Amino acid sequence: MTTNLDGTEYTLLGCAVYQAQKIEFALYGIIAHLNDQPEFNRSGKFKGLTAEQFLRGDFKSMRATLGDLNKFTGRLLLASPDFENFVSDRNLLVHNYFRQFHTAFGDAESTNGVAFLTSFLENGRALEQVLKGLLVVLREAVAAKTGALEDLVVSEADLANKARYLQYVELHRLSAASE
Repeated sequence: MTTNLDGTEYTLLGCAVYQAQKIEFALYGIIAHLNDQPEFNRSGKFKGLTAEQFLRGDFKSMRATLGDLNKFTGRLLLASPDFENFVSDRNLLVHNYFRQFHTAFGDAESTNGVAFLTSFLENGRALEQVLKGLLVVLREAVAAKTGALEDLVVSEADLANKARYLQYVELHRLSAASE
C-alpha cells in the first residue's frame, strides 16, 4: 500500500469533493423547489420538503443521495451518459479513490489520480454551468406563468449558461434518438 499524495493531489482531491457537493446541492435545491409537482414527490425522501426547509433546514434531515437525485435527471432533461459518468466518478471519488489510485487493488489502467481529479473537476464545472442554465429556464418559466417576465433580470452569464443547458439537452436528445 502506497500513500504518496503530494500537495497538488491533496488540493485537487479537496476541490473535486467540493465540486461534487456543489452539483448535489444544486440538484437537491432544484428538486426541493419542484416538490409541489407530483412527479417529483413520489420518493419519500422528498416528502414534505419545501424550498425553505432545504435552504434553512438541518442538513441531517436531507436523506436523498446523489443516486436518489439522479432518478430525477430525466424529468429535468439532464439524463445523459455524461451525467451517469459524473455520478459514477463521484462515487469512485467518495468511496474508492484511495483504493483505486493508491493501493495494489486499483485498476492497473487507471493509476493517475491527478489526471482523474483534473478531468472530474472539468466535467463538474461544465455540469455546474448546465445546472445554472436549467435554473435560468425554470426562472423564466415561473416568470411567464406568473406574468412577471418584465421583472425578470437575466445577466449575460445567465444567458450563456442557458445556452449551455439548451445545447446539452439538444446534444443528448439527439444522441438518445440515434440509439
